[in-house]
Amino acid sequence: MNQWSATNAYLTLKAVVINSTALKVDWTSNPVAESIKLRVESLDGAVVFDGKLAGKDRPHVITNIKPSSEYSISAQTIVGDGKRPIYRKVIVQTFGEVETAPPGPPRDLSLRIIDQVSRTKCRVAWGPPIPSGGSVHYYMVDFYGVVRRQVVHGVRTGNQLHRPKSSNCRNLHHVTPRSEAKDNVTFCEFEGLLSNRNYSATVVAVGPFGKSSPTYASSQCLTSFGPPTNIETPVAKRGLDDKTIAVEFQSVPDDINGPITCYFLAIIPCTLNVNFSQLPPPAYMNFDVYERAMQSNLHVIFQPIFAYIAEAYYELPRRTIIGDSQQVISSDSRTLDFLGRFLPQDGELERGYKYIGFLIARVDPDRTVYNLSNSRPDILPSWLQPTYSFSGYFKPVYLGDASEHLPSC
Repeated sequence: MNQWSATNAYLTLKAVVINSTALKVDWTSNPVAESIKLRVESLDGAVVFDGKLAGKDRPHVITNIKPSSEYSISAQTIVGDGKRPIYRKVIVQTFGEVETAPPGPPRDLSLRIIDQVSRTKCRVAWGPPIPSGGSVHYYMVDFYGVVRRQVVHGVRTGNQLHRPKSSNCRNLHHVTPRSEAKDNVTFCEFEGLLSNRNYSATVVAVGPFGKSSPTYASSQCLTSFGPPTNIETPVAKRGLDDKTIAVEFQSVPDDINGPITCYFLAIIPCTLNVNFSQLPPPAYMNFDVYERAMQSNLHVIFQPIFAYIAEAYYELPRRTIIGDSQQVISSDSRTLDFLGRFLPQDGELERGYKYIGFLIARVDPDRTVYNLSNSRPDILPSWLQPTYSFSGYFKPVYLGDASEHLPSC
């Protein structure tokens, strides 16, 4: 038989404010009460609820309460068999309307390029919402880039967005406010911006009672044009006359990073004993004019190997012939000078040697993204230098008698 003693009888009463107009009441008791009497009234005497609640009604939500007010909540167990009822009372303070509202939108959202030369880093900064909204627990940041200039060649990305990682905000869906800063400005810095992109941002403040409307940046981080990420290696073979090399270009490089100004075809004459695996990557190859490259590479021992520019193009052809002296050159030498020094010269190729080469794409920077009025004249020229992208070496082509013994490459 169950024993009950008044010494272990209890009634616990809990009241939790839900928002500015509602609170939740819950209770437990020993012995278990089938029902309780509950009364909720404000301290100025206005009764909100006065009635009986069964155990199945717990927890019970009381509505129509006033914001920013104190309420007295009293409960009494309903018991029988001569047992004494247990009485409890609590006082709660309801939220104000502002406290239960979502926070306002972040203020003063701005974007700024950090590195003015390479333009691959951007700083996104914003201030807290105006105090009329609820409190802010964290921010949600969306930083994204879209292609600025329409792609002519290669893959069209449509509305595909580029979202680089932040160097100081690990979780962009939960950025903690920087309350310790004097100006209360919170910021995220981003690296790895792609060329030919327009980067923008939106920031949303999140509080215990919801999200703010998004704030859109009025400024942007613009990146300059850059070289293509990849250039397909040309295919070369010996010409029918055994004095020339036929070169085919399999595809036009993707220009999503910016318009390609022109192309250069570099040729490297080599003796038969050259180990091609020990040559530097094309981007690190030494260059000289046609005559000196031929003389140094083929007839002077213990000299560095040089490449020369054989042809240059505004538009990349499907195929070309090297060694026929029909060089492609423009009247605008500034555009088709490689590194500002080497004009294309398609001279005769000597038989009895091997030749390799590679394709170069040149991209000029976009002057419109640089604030030229605030730039230092002494460093401005270095900002506006062209950038280059290089293919791999095409396979060696031997010119000469096919019956001669050829060392392995």
